Amino acid sequence: MLTCRICDAQGDFPTYRPREMMFGLREEFDYFQCSACGCLQIAEIPENLSKYYPANYYSFAGGRPEGRRLSPIKDAIKTKRLDQVLGKRSLLGSLALTLFGEPELGDHWMLDVPLRSDYRMLDVGCGSGRRPVSWRRSGFTNVTGSDAFIKEEIEYENGVQILRKDLRDIEDRYDFITMVHSFEHMPDQLPTLQAAYRVLNPDRYLVVALPLSSCEAWQVYGIDWVSLDAPRHIYLHSEASMKRLAERAGFRVREVIYDSTAYQFWGSEQYRQDIPLMDNERSYRQNREGSMFSNEQIAAFDERAAELNREGRGDRARFYLYKP
Repeated sequence: MLTCRICDAQGDFPTYRPREMMFGLREEFDYFQCSACGCLQIAEIPENLSKYYPANYYSFAGGRPEGRRLSPIKDAIKTKRLDQVLGKRSLLGSLALTLFGEPELGDHWMLDVPLRSDYRMLDVGCGSGRRPVSWRRSGFTNVTGSDAFIKEEIEYENGVQILRKDLRDIEDRYDFITMVHSFEHMPDQLPTLQAAYRVLNPDRYLVVALPLSSCEAWQVYGIDWVSLDAPRHIYLHSEASMKRLAERAGFRVREVIYDSTAYQFWGSEQYRQDIPLMDNERSYRQNREGSMFSNEQIAAFDERAAELNREGRGDRARFYLYKP
């Protein structure tokens, strides 16, 4: 008899045994999928998760981002330009936008929620801090990141601080919080969302981006589904289980936007052929020219991903969670 850690349902749920294939360790792990809420989850959480996050794990690799201090004038111009985009218009903001173009927002989905340049912003599970540093560079003035797996806390010249903390250990309050492909790595799901609710100011948003098991890729590829990513992805929520969990934590689910990519196909096809994601010679991620895929195949994967997103069957989505 198995017990779902998300909805507490019990039963003889379907079980699976995927391998660690990002780095090609090929170590097997037991997973089961709750028949009540649809959440796919690891049966036993490894005691030492840090061993599966080596130095070349993608959120740590490549060194620290450039977080140099800007001159006060350049900093002010960037903030005014960002204000213009966010709806706080001014003559200087309009001029800055005309002269320098759009802010360098790598995450344009951030504009789907009401934001201000002076909001206190927190990115949870940010690794070395590329996202918070990019926020600061685009004009946001009060930016913090946190990641419990970094070796030490980081303080960038531009004022961005990356805390070596679990979200539950953070006491400050924030106006905007993100968990971008980090929530699925966290063992204590409900306590983590409850902690996010506690530190988020009222009338503000938490955005959670994560892979979903309620997708075509899981049905087609099974244990070779690349986004299963055993054992790092402890939970692969369904849309229903994620909504249920968010509501239990006190949030209102305002919107779910699917944003899966061709990765769900080429990564899974590679795993079927026993090709690890980090294989330097054969993986499309590491060596496109030497991979098994043509440009036409990748284009077809892109088209299929867009179609699945429209149908609500892609393998990734963003949940916009509102705190009243």
